[in-house]
Amino acid sequence: MSNQLLIAGCSNAAGYEISGIEDCKHNRRKSFGNQLAKKMGLEPVNIALGASSNPAIVRSVREWIAENGKPARVLVAFTELTRLDVPSPYKVWYGEMNPAVTWYNGYMDEFLQVNSGWEGANAEEKVIIKYWHDYQVRQEKMMWLQTINLQWGLQSYLKLENIPYTFCNTMYMYPNNNHEGFNHYCSQDYAHIDQSNYLYPRNNSKCFYWYYKNLGHENPLAKYWHHAEEPHALYADVLYDFIQNGARADLLP
Repeated sequence: MSNQLLIAGCSNAAGYEISGIEDCKHNRRKSFGNQLAKKMGLEPVNIALGASSNPAIVRSVREWIAENGKPARVLVAFTELTRLDVPSPYKVWYGEMNPAVTWYNGYMDEFLQVNSGWEGANAEEKVIIKYWHDYQVRQEKMMWLQTINLQWGLQSYLKLENIPYTFCNTMYMYPNNNHEGFNHYCSQDYAHIDQSNYLYPRNNSKCFYWYYKNLGHENPLAKYWHHAEEPHALYADVLYDFIQNGARADLLP
């Protein structure tokens, strides 16, 4: 029987910039997912990649399980909802950008990860990304629906395979209220998301990065939106309590 905790997500789940370096083994060890694994007596398998979109994160989970079999549990740390995963006309070497990742089979190399604050690394990327940045701004409702169905599909797959799992959010996801008609357009599909396995699915103030940022935590070593070691340790405690007790523990210290 496996004793592995599979950890999937973006740079926040990888522990980027805890030490000031984007990706390294030390950062992975101190990330909230790896610390959660230690608390649960499991071996961490941290496959999170910097820049990942939610479609890429879901693909990583399916790909790892297809190649390696069932882990003891899966932790999926979803990133900013507006990030996109679009076909790329050339390979993007995401594996080389994440040297400390536990496993990577190239599942993201044929897709460009479109983040709202990134214009692109070269002229060709900038043309592609500019088009999709406009989509990010104009098509919020479409992204809600796409993401709900993405999560619903992964949830169904993990349940079908009898793999215990936990979902959480590291960045802004769904609106806290009926913003722009979320309930009107999304309530039918969203009703199928199992909230008993999902820590604060619709509370953006309690997603990992922004919760601790708003509490005043700063990482002087970070160039981008990444926390130091303490918020990772605190969030690992919250996730552990949620998994063990089935309750959304009050995140306030």
